[in-house]
Amino acid sequence: MAFVIDAALLLSLYLGSLLALTSLPATTGGVADPAVLLLLGTIALLFLVAGPVALPACYFPILHASCGQTLGKIFLGIRVSGPTGPLSIGAAFLRWCALPLSLLPLGAGFLWALGNERRACWHDLLADSTVIEDR
Repeated sequence: MAFVIDAALLLSLYLGSLLALTSLPATTGGVADPAVLLLLGTIALLFLVAGPVALPACYFPILHASCGQTLGKIFLGIRVSGPTGPLSIGAAFLRWCALPLSLLPLGAGFLWALGNERRACWHDLLADSTVIEDR
């Protein structure tokens, strides 16, 4: 559920940023310089292509390493922790990169958490992380 909350937030941020980038010349009132339009179009295109990967690739690891929680996890009262405390940025990035392994096949990596004593998904096992209640 925390991931769904975070995904909705990131999607809103992504779409809002794209809208702001593409409507910027229209809000200046008048004819814009072609070089400025080309620059804004290039930035918008790069953001359109790279944004869906770059935003989550920064959001999840940075928040997991800095405070152990994304906004979705804060809302649900849970946090991600390493074996001796907060995750390093490397472990947090590894956890994010390994997330697709837990999704395939058919979410088996998430179901795995139901059968092990640590209640850890595959991406948690790879990053040596644990999701715990925030107290």
